[in-house]
Order: sequence, then structure tokens, then C-alpha cells
Amino acid sequence: MDTAGAGTVGFRVLGEVTAVRDGVALDLGGRRQRSVVARLLVAGGHVVPAELLVADLWRGASPADALGTLQAHVSHLRRVLEPGRAPRTPARLLVTVPPGYALRPADDAVDVLLALRLLDEGDRLAATDPAAARQRYTDAIDLWRGPAYAEYADEPWAAPEAARLDELRLTAVERRAAVALDAPGGRDPLPQLRAHVAEHPLREEGWRLLALGLYRAGRQGEALGALREVRARLADELGVDPGPELRALEEAVLAQAPSLLPARGPAPAVGRPAPEPAVPATPAAPVMPEVPRPVGREAELAALRAAADRAAAGSLEVALLAGEAGSGKTTVLDHLRAEHAARGWTTLAVSCPETDGAPPGWPWAAALRALAATTPPADPAALAALLTDDAPPETGGDPLGNRFRLHRAVAGWLAAVAARTPLLVTVDDLHRADRETTALLLDLLPALAGCRVLLVAGHRPEESAGLADVLAALARRSPVGLRLRGLDPAAVDALVEDWALTPVDGRTRAAIAARADGNPFYVRELLRLVDSGADVDAVPGTVRDVVRHRLAVLPARTGTLLKLAAVVGRDVDAEVLLAAAAPAGGGTEEDEDALVEALETALVSGLLVEPGPGRLRFVHALVRDILYGDLSSLRRTRLHGRVAAVLERLRPDDVTALAHHTAAAGPGSAAAAARWAQAAAELAGRRFAHADAAVMWRRAAEATAAARPGDAAGLARLLAEQAHATVLAGAVGEARALRTRALAVLPDDVPAELTAAVLLSSDAPTFWKTWVDPVDDRFVARTESAITALPAGDPQRTRLLALLATELEERHEARAVEASAQAVGEGRLGGDPLALAHALAARQFHAVGGPDRSEATALGTELLDLARREGFGLFEAVARLMLLQDTCAVLDLDAADTHAAEAERLSSAYGLPLLHGIARCYVGMRAAVAGRVAEAEAAYDVAEQALLEAGYYPEITRALRLHTQLGLQLGSPEAQPVAPEEIAAMVPISPEISTETWALTLVLAGRADEARSRCPAHARPVRDLFTPFFEFVRGEVGLALGDPARMAEAEAELLPYRDGVCGTETALMAFGPTATLLARLAAARGDREAAEAHRAVAVAVAERTGHPGWLAAARAALA
Repeated sequence: MDTAGAGTVGFRVLGEVTAVRDGVALDLGGRRQRSVVARLLVAGGHVVPAELLVADLWRGASPADALGTLQAHVSHLRRVLEPGRAPRTPARLLVTVPPGYALRPADDAVDVLLALRLLDEGDRLAATDPAAARQRYTDAIDLWRGPAYAEYADEPWAAPEAARLDELRLTAVERRAAVALDAPGGRDPLPQLRAHVAEHPLREEGWRLLALGLYRAGRQGEALGALREVRARLADELGVDPGPELRALEEAVLAQAPSLLPARGPAPAVGRPAPEPAVPATPAAPVMPEVPRPVGREAELAALRAAADRAAAGSLEVALLAGEAGSGKTTVLDHLRAEHAARGWTTLAVSCPETDGAPPGWPWAAALRALAATTPPADPAALAALLTDDAPPETGGDPLGNRFRLHRAVAGWLAAVAARTPLLVTVDDLHRADRETTALLLDLLPALAGCRVLLVAGHRPEESAGLADVLAALARRSPVGLRLRGLDPAAVDALVEDWALTPVDGRTRAAIAARADGNPFYVRELLRLVDSGADVDAVPGTVRDVVRHRLAVLPARTGTLLKLAAVVGRDVDAEVLLAAAAPAGGGTEEDEDALVEALETALVSGLLVEPGPGRLRFVHALVRDILYGDLSSLRRTRLHGRVAAVLERLRPDDVTALAHHTAAAGPGSAAAAARWAQAAAELAGRRFAHADAAVMWRRAAEATAAARPGDAAGLARLLAEQAHATVLAGAVGEARALRTRALAVLPDDVPAELTAAVLLSSDAPTFWKTWVDPVDDRFVARTESAITALPAGDPQRTRLLALLATELEERHEARAVEASAQAVGEGRLGGDPLALAHALAARQFHAVGGPDRSEATALGTELLDLARREGFGLFEAVARLMLLQDTCAVLDLDAADTHAAEAERLSSAYGLPLLHGIARCYVGMRAAVAGRVAEAEAAYDVAEQALLEAGYYPEITRALRLHTQLGLQLGSPEAQPVAPEEIAAMVPISPEISTETWALTLVLAGRADEARSRCPAHARPVRDLFTPFFEFVRGEVGLALGDPARMAEAEAELLPYRDGVCGTETALMAFGPTATLLARLAAARGDREAAEAHRAVAVAVAERTGHPGWLAAARAALA
């Protein structure tokens, strides 16, 4: 083999173990260093694990630094064997293949392999050209310079191979003699045969050939004498008779059988025989990485195979595989993929990183890029955000709609794959999945229903809040639930048998089983200790202690390199690691060689594995966690800084990793942290991972404040970006608070466009007013100023008008109504669909202020058409909710059901948790209208939780839940009563409405006097969506307290709403037929005729709903 121009290196083991280059012997060092070469040559090119090398070379009595010494031997040998190899280039002779080493010379470079080739050639030529065969055998025998592996022949690892090779030489001597007897004319074989049987008197084949040669030489008596001699030797020394071939030869000699004479074949052709026609080489199958066999997991694998069979029959199947760290989840998933790939399935491995620094959605991006290499999608452009790192950002349109279309494109691709072959998707470490990874996973499931897909997700049993939500969502798919518990003793023993490199006695096996508690990773780590010569009982009890013990015996340089690798992450770029570990200025070639050797020691130790060229990975997350956790904060900070510096030079596109490492590198890296956090936020935004983008914008803002404290405009811009990402993630209240912070630091003299961007940063149609945040006069002034500075028709100006209308609605100012109308007018003229959508949504607040809902219906219809045409999923959901209110107001519940179902579908598909929570409120109202109290209460509870999880204001969410419960309480004695104290806590938020509802709860609790004294009537001049509900409560309080003013106001305000159910126009709550209360109010003031008319309407409305309590109340309204 040629190695870097240094000539061919040959190895000789048929005698003393040596190496030569161009005929010159190489200095392989002392006995133990040469034994490394000998041991690897015995393995025949196969990998010998480092632990086994140590155990063999030190005969089980290895010193503490044996692994370091072994690495030193390997390093010295490489310098001798490949002196011209360039730094950082992999060795080609003595190679590192985790978890050990292999020696891989060319076939003709090892005397054993050359001898085998010559013997094979002799065997092929023996029948047709005995003379040529005789020469081949002679050449092979001449390669022996003495006993094979002479100085190591008594070593346990060398003895079997040495014995095999010695037997091979004796066989070669006998085969040469056999062809010599068939081809007279060469050297007489009889003297060689006499010497052979004298040295090996019990080899019957040698005696047979000697007797045959004597007979053919005309010495029949000597031939019979030789046969009698071997018979006597066998009888004396072994007590056996000669074998059948010797007995047959003796009979043939006595009978002078013609068959004993050599066959007379045709003379061989002069010169070299014609070569046989070449047979085209069969292309080698691709070498697949060996997948470990899961031991003791037969039941779990059987359940997963059954799920796969169901999936292959045409149904989406989901399985969840829970297990503690080290229980073998990854092994089961890897085995399952390999098994089904062999069955013709397409497999997709989604692996969630166990360290920070990966971009949002990276597990899917990595998996889908691998799939695209073998099964490309029909439309790669639709998947560019996941399949490439440099996809241009989406401009304009609806960000949530773009995200939906990306997820739908992935689903379409996977469905097409599953149409060709069944598809197995494994998700490893689901507990570590980021938000975008889980969002895509959950979006894919409904889209793949009915496809031949099996999804298997592995996770640890300890649940985080995020994992709990994902598992709850997956539970709706009735998954197969599997738990990897500790292996039983038999399975642990099988693991020991599979993995042990040296024999393990019964006492040690029992100790391993007792210590590992059935955890496969722990078993393997304990076995590595055993293989290194350590006593299991001498190591502290936890798996972390075992790993630390293994780390302690590594060379110091290797330990330092592993700590740096732990800072990089569980998955490590080898080039980045070596560059970060290099001395300042790069160091010398010797320094670089030492680092590579230290890295190879880490690989052969089994703590790192090499999943691909230039890629490293800790064998388990526990190893990385232990190394990282044991670092001091000062050391971590400095190492993160070194990694960041290398990434900036070598991997400037890995922006998320750069953001992670610069943020962890301490205050001195604040400027770089700000820059890279912004780049990572932009990448997250391009992948529609808005919650992750918000986190990165926050880091960018914090780092900017530290690095450039005087850059107020820059800080305001970053806070605005954070607010925008936050509102897209659904956290409206948090986004508004961020906008307020941004405005507080924004200088007055910045361009109007920047001011508008900050003002609009949290602008997203939430469909509900907040009532919580007080209107900020400074905010209003800056909004008006920006509106004035921007030209008419500018999309930002239209959106600012819509925003102003929404914000001022809390004050019920005429300017709000004017601004919303102006926004719609300019939006229709300006031609920007998104600006018009915002304007239509804002105007809706002012179109529901009375019984005439014609404008609201027209707005909802226009917005629905616009959203469908432009693909604005968010606004389509808002339009559905607008039309839901309209249909509920007139009790068209069939149409309302359709709008609600579409709103839920859209909010789920586009990731709109707040709108989803609002749509869920309708489910409670629908049950309330039908009188199903328990069902309504449960649905309202679900909706309340959904709103809280969406980040909506807790106070408003609780107020809504209390008011929905109050409606149930008024209609049925089964409903849980509302505590007046809870309503009293809401009074500061909305004094007019909450004071009245507080009074009603006091009345219902039998505390009318307290209601009279503590709850004075507050004027509420505004007419909006909640006017009917407010006046209904006021009327009930007026009747209970005998308050004519309250009763008169309520009757007058409610009269236009007589034909409906009060509260349903909100699509949230239902208080009963408005006409029932009107009948009671008319009766209280003595107008019997009006009361009768109202009661008739109330009975008709109640009969439409089927609510028994409302019907009874309507009929008894005048009792």
C-alpha cells in the first residue's frame, strides 16, 4: 500500500512479526508496541475495540493510563508506517474505527495473505499443470521464516491463529509433494517427505504420500515398510489403526494396482496458460451501519410490528414509546427503521437535539432533507423553508397562512410517499422537541389520516408542560402506549453475553445486574469498566458515577477535548471541535496531531461515536450532560466563547448555534450575541416558528441594551420585532406590553415608517376587545402623528387607522368610529389586501352596537371573501367568528354550527390558539341554549383553559367564565352558583358591567340589602355587543331591588332585542329569551297587555331552543 508517497509497507507474521518498506525493515518499537501490530493483524482487518486491545496486551492487568499508553503506541506506529501523511488527514493503514482500531494493508502486503493466494493458485493448477502448481506451493512455503507470530505464539489472542498458520504450512508441504509425484522431472520429493514424517510422525497424509512415492519409484518393499511403520506408531502412541486411505493404499500396493501409477495427461502448453475470461465484478452493496439488536424488548417490538401491519393496511397509526434515559428507546427505534426498510418501507428519522443551538424545526428539516435525497418532492419550492437554509423570507401576505401552506406541503409530500410504500416516521427524544417541531408533527397527523403511515415517538416519562400538551394532542389518536421498563435478569445476562469483550464470571454478572437495575446503557457502561479491568463493586453506585469513573482514566488531553465537545453540544462538528481546541495562533503540526490523537482516544473509548464523516456524537445524552454539568460557570463561559469564535470563521451560516454560544459567552460577547440572535430570529421567522423567533428577538434586545446602551431606536426596533413575533405566537397581552416598552424607548425624531412599525408591532386581529390595558395618551398621540405623516393610501396608514379605532374603542370615543370608517374607506381605495383586512376586522367593533346587524354581516362576508382569495388564514378565521355572532344573534344555530366548525378548523390549522379558544366558547353556549347544563359547564371550562394557554388576559378570561356561569345559573337550579366575591374582584376592570353583575350575584345569594348598599347603578352610555347582556342584568337587579330607574332603562334598551336569546349575539353566553324579562318588567309597571305580548314571544323563543328551564320561566313570567 502506498502511503503519502512513502513507498509500500509490507507486514510479515510467518515468523517474527515485522514490517518493511521497499525491502527495508521498519522499527516498530518494543515488544508491547509491536504487539499492537500483531494483534491487529490477527484480526484480519476487522476492528478490535480499544478495551479488548488493552485487556489482551496487558493480560487483564492494565495500568490506570493504559488507554493513553495504547494511543501513544498507535501514534508512534502511524509515524513509522506513514511518515509522509499530512496533518489532519486520516490514516490509511492503522485506522481508527470506533470503538477501536484496525490495520488495513493491501492484500499482497501481508505475507499470510500472499501465501493463501499462492496456495489457492496451486490448488487450481494441480489438475491441469502440476509443475506450475508445484512452483506455487514452493513459493508459498518459502514465505515461512519460522513459526507464525513467533514471539507472540503463546499469547491467548495469537495462539489460535499461529496454530492455524502452522497447520497451513504442513498442508502446503504435503500438497507440493502430491503434485511432485504426479509430475516427475523436478526435485525428488522423497527426501522432503522423509524429513516431513520424521518431524510429524502422526500425520497420515505424509506417510501416504511417502509410501506412494516409494512404490512409483519401484521400491515396493520400502513402501510396505513405511506403511508398517506408521501402523506401529499409531498403535503405540494413539492406540488406533491407520485410516481408510492408508489401508486402501496398502491393499493396492500388495495387489500392484494400476491405479497407483500417475495419470498420463496431455503435455502442458508452452508458456503461460491463457487467462480465464474476466468476470465483471458485482457492484458492492452499500455498507449500512450496523444497528444494535434490542435485547429484552420482544413484547414492545411485537406491538410495534402489529401497529405497522395495521398502518400498511391503510390507516395512520401512532405509538408512544416512553422510557428513562438509557432504557434503549433509540435502539428500538433504530432497529424498527432498519427492519421495515428491509421490508420495503420508506423510513424517516426525526431526532430532536438534546442541547440548545439548533434552529427551530431542525429535526424535521434534517429528516426531510435526507428524504429528499432519495424521494424528492414534486414541488421543492413549496418546501424551501425546510429543505434549504437560504430560502428568501416570505414578503407580504399572512405569515400564519404561509406557515399553514408549508405544513400542508409537507403533508402532501409524505402522503405521496406513503401512497408508493408504507412510511415509518420515528421521532426520537420528543421531550426535547421545540415548538415548531411539535406544531408540524401535530399538523401532519390529521392530514395523513387514511395514509399508510406509522408514527412512533420516543420520550422520557418525566413530563414538561410542553410535552404534556403534545401527549394530550396525540392521545386523541388512540396511540399504542408502550413503556420500556428495566430489563429482567435474563435479558441483562444476554446483554452481557453480547457486549462483553472478555469473559465475565458469575459474580460480576450478578453485580452488574444488581447495579444496572435493568438499564441497558448502565449495563454497557459497567461492562466497559469490567473490560478495562476495574472492579464493579469498587465504583460508586449511580450511572453518573460510572461515567465519571470512565472519564477519569482517560488521558488528560482527551478529557479536556471531551469537555469542549460537551460545550459544542451532543452532536459535534469535528472540524469545529479541533479548531476550538487548537492553541492560540493555530499551533504546530505536532499540536494538531496530538489533538487528533486525543479525539481518536475519545472515539475508541466509546464515549463518542462517529455517525458520519466529520460528525461526532456523544454515545448518550447522559455523557454530555455529566461533562457539561461538571464544568464551572467560568470555564463554560470561556469555552462557549472559543466555540463561537470558531463558528464565526468556519460556519457563519449556522446562526442559531452562533446565537446560543455568543449568548453563553458572557457580557464581553454582547455585541456579537445581539447580531447573531437577530439572524437566528429572522431564520425562525422564515420557518414560521414565531414563539422561537420571539425568544431570539428578546435575546437580541437584551444584548443590544448591554452592548449599545445609547441605541434607543435600535432597541425599540428589536422590541417591536419581539412583539410582532409574540402576537403571531398568540400571546396578545404579552405582545401589547412589549409594544408599550418599545414606544417608551423610541425617540421622537425617528422616521414615521419606524414609528408606524413599532405601533403596529402587536397588531393582530384578536376579534375581542381587551378592556384591560388603559389607553395610553402618548400612544394615541404618536399614532395620530404617524397617520398625519404618512400619505393617504399607504398601507401602514390604513393599518394605523384601524389600530387607532381598536385602541380608542375602550374609551367609546367618536374618534374610534370615525377612524374605523376611514380605515375601511382608505383600505378599499389603497389596494393592499392585508391593510383592508385589518380595517374590516377593526370596523366590526362599531357595526354591532345595535339590533341592526346588516353592516356587521356585510363586513364579515367581505372579509371572508377577501381572506379566501388572498389565502389569509387568520382573517378567514376572524370572518367566520364575525358571521358566527350574526347567526347566533338570530338563533340560526345550524349556520352557526358551520361557522364555528370552520373557525375551529382554521384556528387549529393555522396555529391560532386564541381564536381557537374563542371558538370553543361557542360549544358551551350551544349546550347552554339547549339546557344541557353539565355539558355546557364542562365546555366552558375547556374554553377557559384554552384561552389561558393561548396567553389571553387571565382577568378577562376569568370574567368571561363567571358570566357564562351566571347565565347557566339564571336558567337552571342545577348550575353551580357564582360567588359574589369573585365578581367583586372584576369591578376595577369594568366598573359598569361588573358592578351590575356583582349586584345580581348578591341578589341570587339572598343578599339583596348588600346589593342595594354596595352596588349603585353606573351609567353605560355606549351601545355595543354587550349592551343587551348588561341591560338584561340591570333589569334583573332592578326587579329584585325594586329599582324603577334600572327597570325602565332595561325595558327601553332591550325592546329592540325582544325576539332573541339575550347574550347569544356574543356567541359566548346565553341568559334566556329577552322577551321573558320584558314581560316581567312590563308586568311590574302594570302594563298587562304588553306583558302578555312579550310572554307569547318568550314562549315561542324558548320552544325553539328546547330549554326546559327557559320554557317554564316564560310561561310563568306573569305568575
